[in-house]
Amino acid sequence: MFQPNPKSFFQILLLTFISIVTGHLTASGQNAYNLIWTKPANTVPMRVNSVAFNPAGDQVLSGTDCHPASLRIHDVSSGNLLWAQAVDSPFYCQMGVNFSSDGKLLASAEEMGHLFLFDASTIPPTPLDTIDLQTSYAFSVAFSPTSSPIREMAVGCSNGQVRFYSIDSAGAATFTDSLNIGSTWATALAYSDDGTRLATGANNGTVKLWDLATKTELATYSHANQITSVVFDQLPRKSIYSGSKDGRLKIFSQNNMAVVSDVQAHTGSLNGIATLGEGSKVKIATVGNDSLIVFRDTAGYNLGEIGSLETVDKLTSVATNIYFLYGTIVVGTEGGNLMAFELTLQSGLYDDLVKSRAPQLLVSPNPSRAGDRLTFSLTDGSTPLKKDSWELLNAFGARVASGPASLSNSFALPSTLSPGVYHLVLTPTNGGARLTTKVVVVE
Repeated sequence: MFQPNPKSFFQILLLTFISIVTGHLTASGQNAYNLIWTKPANTVPMRVNSVAFNPAGDQVLSGTDCHPASLRIHDVSSGNLLWAQAVDSPFYCQMGVNFSSDGKLLASAEEMGHLFLFDASTIPPTPLDTIDLQTSYAFSVAFSPTSSPIREMAVGCSNGQVRFYSIDSAGAATFTDSLNIGSTWATALAYSDDGTRLATGANNGTVKLWDLATKTELATYSHANQITSVVFDQLPRKSIYSGSKDGRLKIFSQNNMAVVSDVQAHTGSLNGIATLGEGSKVKIATVGNDSLIVFRDTAGYNLGEIGSLETVDKLTSVATNIYFLYGTIVVGTEGGNLMAFELTLQSGLYDDLVKSRAPQLLVSPNPSRAGDRLTFSLTDGSTPLKKDSWELLNAFGARVASGPASLSNSFALPSTLSPGVYHLVLTPTNGGARLTTKVVVVE
């Protein structure tokens, strides 16, 4: 069994360079993100191969190249290091990492054909098993969603194999079946939201859709180079997004079983895709060797660019925990750093959602200070309903203050409120639409 090295937690190189990050979301015409933190993903500068959020969205897991390789968990809000696991000889690079859909397990696909499985219900995670995958190499791992008829994980390997393991209530994994995707490597995997289908991406540029009950191939299409990422849209859109080292981004529609959009998303390799939002409101973020995070709208499958953020290092991986009003995007870099950005309504990523909820709130003073009394009104000059309740949320959706707004259109900020970006939300008691500011800045 793979045993953690407790000393690795204390061998942390804290040299971070926030100044390497510059840029703006071009579509909004203003700074529309906040760099929350930059942290090393290893004690030495090693490429970040994969990042993943836990289902709660408050922890981010990363895996890096070697030697030594590193597995780490950071707190999303603060960037604090919660767990650091050095992985050295006889094991190699950590190619793909993921949390189970219930957050109780985490897994990492090790380059030379092993899978590390941990109990993630506590910090530090507890090693459960080191699985010999019976293949030369391993690249990716995915867990079935909570709606899946069975609890399992799929591992993308060399030798044309995807290997499946059932997971019991104690977290023990048992090999159950394999899928042959051809004479290639399974470099990317994703389950559909209902757990009935699997998308595979391969180093020969093919993307395939599979029926998991019968292990039958339903569809296939191709890129010109290795597939780096496949992501399912949330229902009811039923689309698959795929990215490749050819720099192209494609949308495959399961409704008509065809590629419905194809754009050159990056100069050089496209290395990661993450979805933002749900249903017909989905946006996507992609990262690549051109050092860009690019945001695109998927409405009508046109993949129009709505913003971009430039860094000075190649970007190798991406994950999001986007919610309606707020969210975080974490990217991994070629130089071995993790960078976390807060995305808010300022970014323009959710303008189509906001328009349906106009008019919006205005607050004064803004910026403000802890203890200040905020007064709010609507953008059309009227005042909110007297019986509204209000909530103040931090950038990660946690409520930091709340109360009734029945007596006045103002309230006092808590005197202990830390500097940062917050969201003010009013909820009418008559069941009307919630109203929100873009941001409340506390200095």
